[in-house]
Amino acid sequence: MSSVSIYNEAEKVSDTLFLGINPGKGHSVGWSLSKVIKDGLPGHDAPETFSELLDLLLTLFKESESEWSGSVAINSFDVLSAPLMKKEKLTVDQFEEKLCSFVSSIGELDLNIALVLDLIPDEELSNAYSAYQSEIDVFNQSLSKAISISMENGHFNPIPIINFHNDTQWEIPSLDTYLALAFQYGHPLIQNTLGGIISSESIRPKLKEPVFEIPYLRLGGPVGNADNRGVLGYVCINLEEIAALAESEPNFFTLLDDQVNIATDKLVKHRENLLENIRSDEMPLTNWFIEDSQWLYSTISIVGMNEALQVLIDAPLAHIAGKAVTYQLLEFLLRKIEAIQVENSVLFTVESHPSEYPGALMLNKSNSDSKFLTAATDLSPHHGDELWDALEHQKKFDSMYTGGTLQQIFLKEGFAYHKECKLLTRRIIETFGFSYISITPNFSLCPVHGYHSDRDDQLQCKKCIPYTRVDGVIQPVDGLPESLKEVYRTRVQFDVKNR
Repeated sequence: MSSVSIYNEAEKVSDTLFLGINPGKGHSVGWSLSKVIKDGLPGHDAPETFSELLDLLLTLFKESESEWSGSVAINSFDVLSAPLMKKEKLTVDQFEEKLCSFVSSIGELDLNIALVLDLIPDEELSNAYSAYQSEIDVFNQSLSKAISISMENGHFNPIPIINFHNDTQWEIPSLDTYLALAFQYGHPLIQNTLGGIISSESIRPKLKEPVFEIPYLRLGGPVGNADNRGVLGYVCINLEEIAALAESEPNFFTLLDDQVNIATDKLVKHRENLLENIRSDEMPLTNWFIEDSQWLYSTISIVGMNEALQVLIDAPLAHIAGKAVTYQLLEFLLRKIEAIQVENSVLFTVESHPSEYPGALMLNKSNSDSKFLTAATDLSPHHGDELWDALEHQKKFDSMYTGGTLQQIFLKEGFAYHKECKLLTRRIIETFGFSYISITPNFSLCPVHGYHSDRDDQLQCKKCIPYTRVDGVIQPVDGLPESLKEVYRTRVQFDVKNR
């Protein structure tokens, strides 16, 4: 599916604000798979077999569409499913058939479904699940095959996410299989609880009272939401437009403060409406899963910092002066949401996404001469092809976002997997501490020629469909707004194959 369907008529656009607010619905949520396995769903008994679990999850995802408009995540899918797999005693071929059907059914949904995989039980789950490693291996062998078939046919929902944690075994075969898919198609994403600023506690949190005076609560990421945590809505702020109105750096922060206040007011009102729906049981699934509504939060995202800097100080984000102002911006937002949380007793996060698609829509409303708005505080798409320099430049910015944001790595081409791919992945995870990482190679799919890994090949056949990633979702370039097509055309990808 395309992420475009997330942005519907209920989400209003101006030249400075994009309201990711859908009346009657939240934006994204993580459901506790442990609760589904233990208690079932409202009106549905707990599953007794793996097949029943898959059917129940499809029911959960379909029913979630009436309460949530963006994405739904489940964590530790492979590990928590293993006992039911062992109980059912299906053959490997039967498991593959079940998971192929499951993945195909997810592809028909309007929601994006994130399936987080541990590959091996982490420390918290080890005692209860380490005896099921053979079932976990069969699960991932079967799921990777199902996802590969789905992507070959141009379907990129569900979104698999590999959770790298302290007990991750780098030599496990399923890791090689998934990384091979990532370097060809861009899925799975990487979740870093090994060396990142999020932890296993961030993903499977214990119920406790939030501390509103702390802005860094690490509530989950832009795709992989923590169990029974949710983003009720978000507002994306167009920094370039604010810079154009401000005409000076001091006035920029004054106007930004005004826009954050407007965004906060709209998000708090949306929250109040949704909590009333939960209390009146108009959102029965949410009421079933989430015991404490204090952990439902709102998000402020930003777009166009690179372009804002060119207006304010005539320098890009890559310049030392641009980097300094960007630090100042993120510090300002952190202090601002801390004050908002204390004043309203509700949780907020500052995120880099969603920003790309909202930015394209806001650009259409503005008088800007820019051909596109760069995502959040990212370097310009045509900055250069030196991967390590770019990651070093961005690592501090990434750590300042409060939910666990997404670092995107666009590659010049997709290519066959080899051991250096895993070495590169490991070095990035352990060196830079990014919470979520996406690897997006250039590739196209064609009914005549199949998979193509080079952009030049895409121009040789009119039936070849090039793909790229926007706000974490892989989708056809042809369906994007013109400004996002321009990003795709001008982007200088990282060339890791020839280095």
